[in-house]
Amino acid sequence: MSEAYCTLHKEAQDEFTEKRSRFIGYAAPVTTEDEALQFIAV
Repeated sequence: MSEAYCTLHKEAQDEFTEKRSRFIGYAAPVTTEDEALQFIAV
């Protein structure tokens, strides 16, 4: 049996404020560790 999982379709970002704190998130689909490292280095 193969496992199914959800992944990102495209790059996205979002932010919200909670109790005067600002939270910013960035996400991107990657297929290799090198792609992930490149994404977080930017």
